[in-house]
Amino acid sequence: GGGGGGGGVEGFVFGELLNGSHSAMSYVSYLAGHRTVALAMADPKVLGFVATFLDEVLPTVIQAPGVDLGAYRNKLLDRFSNPHIEDTLLRLAEDGSQKLQTTMRPVLLDHFSAHNEFPAMATAIGGWIRFMTGIDEAGDSILGIKDPAGGERLKELAIGVVADPNEVTVGLLLHEYFGEEVACHPAATKSIAQAVRDINDRGMVHVLQGFSGKR
Repeated sequence: GGGGGGGGVEGFVFGELLNGSHSAMSYVSYLAGHRTVALAMADPKVLGFVATFLDEVLPTVIQAPGVDLGAYRNKLLDRFSNPHIEDTLLRLAEDGSQKLQTTMRPVLLDHFSAHNEFPAMATAIGGWIRFMTGIDEAGDSILGIKDPAGGERLKELAIGVVADPNEVTVGLLLHEYFGEEVACHPAATKSIAQAVRDINDRGMVHVLQGFSGKR
């Protein structure tokens, strides 16, 4: 097909980026004490996290000439920060075992080959793992987790990672949900194990503090 405006590929990519970022922020925001998208995005720490996440993802996703990445990213952030979004974080957190693989695996593979770091994505995946144990940071059950494809197996592997975050436990979980190429790459296993250790040791609010103020 020819060139043209905002539909087609760009529209599709916009949707993918929105979905990937929604998934990424749902776990970290929930663990940081938020329950709705609107309240999470009003938190400068979460906004900074999403902005950093988009900066890691955008260059790997859009390589079309003539697309202004900065403007695109700001459009996405504005869409997110709409206070009228009624979505709960629990709804966005559904089916992570499939959504994360679709939206994050290709980005990780790109980062490996470019030798880039990806702190926001590592934090997102660490947050997902912590969330999927079914227990929040206050020790309360997270009610309403829906991920039938991940099921008990995912919960089991997540509990294993959180109990002892290291390259082996993380590799086992990644193997199952991100495939062998990601699971055997030390850049992934090391950074995600470190992210889970940070979340365990300092709590998600403090981890997100590192992203605060970025826009």
